[in-house]
Amino acid sequence: MLVLDPHGEYVAAAESAKAQGYGAVVVKVARHHVGDVMYKIGVVDTDPDALADAAGVPPNASKIRYAVYLAHAIAKRAHKAGRRVDLRDLVALLRSAAARSAADKLVKEWGVDGGEELEDLKELAQRNRHSAFSAAAYLKRLASLGVFSTRTTALSKILADLTVVNLAGASDEVADYVAWHILTRVFRARVRHVRGLPGVKLDAPIAVFLEEAHRFAPPKAARRTRSYEAVARIASEGRKFGVYLAVITQRPSRVDPDVMSQMQSQIVMRVVNPKDQEAVRDSSEQLAQDFLDNLPGLDRGEAVVVGPLVRLPAVIKLRDRLFEYGGADISLAEAWRKRRGEAEAERGAILAWRRLFGRVPPPDVAIASRRLEVKSKASENGAWRIVVAGDDGEAVVELSLERSYAKCSRCGSAQCPHVYRALAEVVRVAAQR
Repeated sequence: MLVLDPHGEYVAAAESAKAQGYGAVVVKVARHHVGDVMYKIGVVDTDPDALADAAGVPPNASKIRYAVYLAHAIAKRAHKAGRRVDLRDLVALLRSAAARSAADKLVKEWGVDGGEELEDLKELAQRNRHSAFSAAAYLKRLASLGVFSTRTTALSKILADLTVVNLAGASDEVADYVAWHILTRVFRARVRHVRGLPGVKLDAPIAVFLEEAHRFAPPKAARRTRSYEAVARIASEGRKFGVYLAVITQRPSRVDPDVMSQMQSQIVMRVVNPKDQEAVRDSSEQLAQDFLDNLPGLDRGEAVVVGPLVRLPAVIKLRDRLFEYGGADISLAEAWRKRRGEAEAERGAILAWRRLFGRVPPPDVAIASRRLEVKSKASENGAWRIVVAGDDGEAVVELSLERSYAKCSRCGSAQCPHVYRALAEVVRVAAQR
């Protein structure tokens, strides 16, 4: 199973799968987000127009796109000569051309002749330095994500019983390109396996779950996405090659009707918007008007199921989730209550710190304490023993506000983040009582 997850909501599902003995991998596309494997795409394997799209270059910025094209062409020459090229190399080349210095020297260091592309790049920079500088700036911002690198991540490293592609942290352009890239590779690998063609093969059938499908396959009249090509192909041709597609959306009217029409089975939950109801009806011949009329009145967890999944259309009630993950709406009352509790605990910890040490806590201590977690706590006669854990291990904090003492087993100092975190926990518990 392969899940394209724009918001990182299925990361916990992967952890649940691991706990039940399944192989699960979380693939990330931004360095600072959660994931087991960083997905990388080789720069020279990428079409220069697609690279410009992913970098966010406007479609009408023809000179900036031309600069990206020329730099990419020179990079491909270098790659053929045996040099590994990434986005930073393209940025350096564009900057040197814009500064009108050292472009020839840089390309020679790559071990290649820049050819006509290098001359055209220098001429472009001579006439319009802004285009080369802007191209470098766009690619530098794209490089900070870490997706585009010297080589593409092997399919074998990212596919498991459950693969969650965590697209959180990526721009719409990058998420769109990564979705297209992964889906295209998976589809081609299955085609090679079924037809016995040479190249990378995928020997197991795969089910693709496209969360927030309207982001990847909107109606062609609304806008075009690169991932639409792969989604539409899998929807129409994937079954005979063992690539199955499930689209998930809260706005079916914003998903391309050609893609929706290929979804033979449907699980329809509460739908109120008339346009969305119409889109659901148009995509299913089996959804009778009686069922359609009942869609706005469905309760939470109820759904209408039609298609080959069931012999006859049916209304079902889903069981409660066993794990705390998913895309449910946030409870504002609960979130505000939690935030108020955290703020009160913070203020209480500051007052308790002043009582113990006669001064306010240093900012770095308070900030560091937020990365710590209370593992266990016990109290007796006003004295507390609290186990606090962080990335560097556990610490045992012993403290008593009544007797004005605190001690940390790890730091050897009372004025440390572990003690601050323990004070905040003591204040929180006292407030609940």
